[in-house]
Amino acid sequence: MQRVGPNLISGCETLMVRVRLYRRVPLVPGLVYLNVSRSMISLSIGRRGVGVTFGQHGVRFSAGIVGSGISLSKRLSYSQISLSKQCSVDSKKNNHSDRFVGESRGPEEI
Repeated sequence: MQRVGPNLISGCETLMVRVRLYRRVPLVPGLVYLNVSRSMISLSIGRRGVGVTFGQHGVRFSAGIVGSGISLSKRLSYSQISLSKQCSVDSKKNNHSDRFVGESRGPEEI
């Protein structure tokens, strides 16, 4: 049986350690923050428990129960958001809401 532990990587000569650089700058304390890291910038809006973050890859909506460890997060890319806007514009064009009151409907719409 092979022993698993620190000696498992003894064949490696170099061990890479990843350093994460991150800074959160309050623009409106408690509500709006500018998040700056080595590779990207994002803007967070919200309080503890609920928030929206706008970044380079899309929008992240997050909500949670403070102090419980229960949370939910949903990420939408900007292409998904523009597609949903296009779908809502198309559905508004097709709902025939531009009729006048009392205008007769054809037999196919009854």
